[in-house]
Amino acid sequence: MSEPTNLSEDGVIVINPVWMKENIRDRLRGEFVQTCRDFPEFEKPMDDVYVLGGFSALGNPASFHNPLVRKLREWVMWSVSPVLKPLAYGRNLEQVLDRMMYRTPGKAVASESWHRDEAPLAQDDDDIFGGWINLDDTDHYFSCIPGSHKGISKHSGFGKEKVADTEIKQKIKVPPGHIIIFFERILHEVNKSKVPSKGIVRLFLGWRLTSSSNSLYDLTDIFQDQGVPRLKSDQIPAMYSIYHRNVWVDMLERFSETFKKNCIIKCNIKGKEVSIIQNHMPSLKSLGVPMYKEYTLRELSIYIPRTQWELEVPCATPTRVETLVFSD
Repeated sequence: MSEPTNLSEDGVIVINPVWMKENIRDRLRGEFVQTCRDFPEFEKPMDDVYVLGGFSALGNPASFHNPLVRKLREWVMWSVSPVLKPLAYGRNLEQVLDRMMYRTPGKAVASESWHRDEAPLAQDDDDIFGGWINLDDTDHYFSCIPGSHKGISKHSGFGKEKVADTEIKQKIKVPPGHIIIFFERILHEVNKSKVPSKGIVRLFLGWRLTSSSNSLYDLTDIFQDQGVPRLKSDQIPAMYSIYHRNVWVDMLERFSETFKKNCIIKCNIKGKEVSIIQNHMPSLKSLGVPMYKEYTLRELSIYIPRTQWELEVPCATPTRVETLVFSD
């Protein structure tokens, strides 16, 4: 089956940003890895492990506010907004915060059954999109059922569904440097997969088409204090699973030792006092660790529904800002 080329009909599309050259991707991947190693919450990261669990999407506050992700979110607007524009029908566009992912070799990636990632706080006439940018030199894949987004009008959060054997499933390839965009309502799954020797690096992305002028969430404190935002599904990114706390406590304690003391709390687990990080971490400000540069109003504009932005031009040397217009 050929790769999907119509986002409206197929519910998914893969694009190749014109600014993403091989040397740029290599540089961005290097910045990604170094950014993780410099996270202010960590005293001494161990083996590039910044979150527990096979899925490996990060949940520490610095992973949402560092200069690299702030730059990348601006850059991808230049490539994604033209793709979403034909679906807007006069609506505004808002970018929604999502996570960095650093999956290291040896991680066991558990499969997830067929589901739809829906945003329970979205308006009835909103369209919510997910996706990511592949910063590796190997292909990524997205397993889904093209067209399964159509006829779905609910916004009920993470919802599992059964899929008949007769459904036409497709594994969508996301080549190096490419961006995948998909309706959050599309049926998709997570397959078990082997992690390459270099690991897997990506930045998850999200967008919202809406007639509202208000953001999906009130992010005032999140940006001001540089905290952990809720995801589109209304879930709070976690640092570990319930099994780590209740079963693999030794692993959790060892992982917690890589953090600065400001991030550690004492609690009682099965009659034993342990020192661990909080599963849902507070903001960088609350932790008392170094914060990144304060957001400018220009930077914040992409997280508010609108049709025009002043954005950093991808790969421009010297750095420059230009106007991106979404409306006709």
